[in-house]
Amino acid sequence: MTKKKAVPLYLFLILLDQGIKLIIHFHFMESYIPIIRPFFYFDPVLNTQYSWINSMFGLGLSRGFHIMICFLVAGLVWLLQRHLSLSDERSVLTDLMFIFCYSSCTCALIDRIFWNGSLDFLAVKGLFIFDLKDIYIDLFIAALLIQNKKFRRRPFADTLKSLWRARRSN
Repeated sequence: MTKKKAVPLYLFLILLDQGIKLIIHFHFMESYIPIIRPFFYFDPVLNTQYSWINSMFGLGLSRGFHIMICFLVAGLVWLLQRHLSLSDERSVLTDLMFIFCYSSCTCALIDRIFWNGSLDFLAVKGLFIFDLKDIYIDLFIAALLIQNKKFRRRPFADTLKSLWRARRSN
């Protein structure tokens, strides 16, 4: 997939997530709507705990920590993307995989910086509540699992060495 196609899709996914949140915030915050009874609901909540793990275990991890994690994840994903591009393992699925991941990271950063949390709105009764960015990251993970066999052709350590050599020669 070319950058010309990837960038609009990336921006569309971000605008979709944030646009839905703005509409919910201004018009539907007090709503509770069954989607599939008895377990799937529309139930908007502003999660100021920043992550499921932080919320579930009461860790009290700060907003700054979660912002730093977003940048760390984006950096690690960039290394994985670089690894695949150096090993000629690109496909439409891998390109979509990275678009979903970068969109999710960007949405998470926007949530933490501008919303001071995440406006989650889809609830699985008794288990968890989520939003589109969580679906994006799940799609990234699913594509990563599908592509797993292809990733094993060139060891990741070799990619890191080639990146290091390229950096030293500049």
